[in-house]
Amino acid sequence: MIERSPRADAARVIVVGAGPAGASLALLLARRGIDTVLIERHADLEREFRGEGVQPSGLVCLEQMGLCDDVAALPQTRLRRTVFGFRRGRDGPLRIVEVPALEDGGPGIRLIAQPALLRMLCARAAEHPSFHLRMGVGVRGLLRDDGGRVRGVRLDGGEELRAALVIATDGRHSIVRKRLGIEIDQVEQSFDVVWARARLEGPLVVPDQAYVEYLPEGGFASVFPAPAGGHQIGVIIRKGVFSDLRRSGDLPELRWLHGRVSKGMWEMLERAREQLHDPVLLDVICGQAPTWSAPGVLLLGDAAHPMSPVGGQGINMALRDAVIAANHLVPVLLEPGCSPAELDAVLGAIEAERRPEITAIQALQTRRARGLRARGWLMLRLMSAILRVRPLLRLLLRQRAPFGRGQVQVRLRV
Repeated sequence: MIERSPRADAARVIVVGAGPAGASLALLLARRGIDTVLIERHADLEREFRGEGVQPSGLVCLEQMGLCDDVAALPQTRLRRTVFGFRRGRDGPLRIVEVPALEDGGPGIRLIAQPALLRMLCARAAEHPSFHLRMGVGVRGLLRDDGGRVRGVRLDGGEELRAALVIATDGRHSIVRKRLGIEIDQVEQSFDVVWARARLEGPLVVPDQAYVEYLPEGGFASVFPAPAGGHQIGVIIRKGVFSDLRRSGDLPELRWLHGRVSKGMWEMLERAREQLHDPVLLDVICGQAPTWSAPGVLLLGDAAHPMSPVGGQGINMALRDAVIAANHLVPVLLEPGCSPAELDAVLGAIEAERRPEITAIQALQTRRARGLRARGWLMLRLMSAILRVRPLLRLLLRQRAPFGRGQVQVRLRV
């Protein structure tokens, strides 16, 4: 897209990273006439792994943006139940427990193909002349004025773009955050996730069902339908052992799972072998930046607070960040003669409103993560008891609600 000159420096924003936070915030700003440049270092929006779980907390944000029909048209599926398999020891009999989706009585977790979601958000933003998309170009550095305030970015090849505000939504390894010298205060994690995608014509599992099998030594392997077709396979492993699996030659086709999963699950993996993409590592990081802003810069999404995969919160927290950021930014960016000090004060208000929910959700993720390494037969006893006793099931629903509905109400006001 050909870039136009901005109307005024005080009414122009650069958003770095076209993930859920960046693409949705760029749309919200551009449709209010705020000149916005969205920069994405990749040439397309496809990734080997992107989170796809959209909870009610994220869906309500998309609905408030007026995107219900657009979202309904995206490739998606719903997980209405999860089937858990447990064994006591490698040679023990396989026990099965089926658990309905626990989403406050809702229709289950919705999986939406994230590349399709991002393309839709960018397409809607492109309907507004104030939106500019730059694909396939990376940010190398930040431009500063004599007082040290960030006034734009330097791109690959030396091109410079100036703006009143730079918003970093470029993920957990944010280059903007690194250039600011801000490090994430991490919460120690004991596990990583190995992901693989299998594009098969026939189903491995029931279309609205996930299959999860606990491993004898702790952790689990899961298979569930992918919204864009085929299946996703995820395996919880101890943090740091991925390189050992790769060196041993057992990583391709998930061969190290042979003998650790049931015959039925191994047959699923055997069926997927020819269409199985190389497994990739999701290095689990969870934590927050000590500050989400600097003069002229705002951090959002994983750039400010990388989320654990527990509970499928990444997309949802990113969308909620974008809504709250728009609520604060739109009025001040549209105000004639907005001063840098006024803009910086708004950045602090965004962090103050969003940080409490992020802190609470990450604490909940950390507590739940302790159970990921639990042995299967212990989990079987616990889940069997929960399903038999209605008060325990209601308690589980209440504990699950913050993942599904969020900790606070988020409402788009602009």
